[in-house]
Amino acid sequence: MFLPTKSEYEKPGLFEPLPSPRKRLLGLQRHVLCQLHEADLIRIIEVRRPGYQRPLELVHIPSVIAYLERVEELARNDRLAKIRQGYAKYHDNPFLPQPGEAQPIELKQPDQEVTP
Repeated sequence: MFLPTKSEYEKPGLFEPLPSPRKRLLGLQRHVLCQLHEADLIRIIEVRRPGYQRPLELVHIPSVIAYLERVEELARNDRLAKIRQGYAKYHDNPFLPQPGEAQPIELKQPDQEVTP
């Protein structure tokens, strides 16, 4: 029979401790999280605990997820822009005839003479 095994992945809470230097949080290392915090892209708070000299640094998980979603959206927009740029040479003027289509007929306006 199959025994249920505990998955190593656990859903993160609202705040998680800043990982140690060799660990990761949502795929990001400690120094990357600190750089993002210094650039005001994510939120990290310090909590003073009674009896401890050093504060506990906590990472706001929704801010990290929002940052990752923004990066993903920018990458998607960049990729789509490159795709559109590749097709642009075929679609510069949508009114030009395509190969195999009938040529447009130019209509000439009658010359109007102005009489004094």
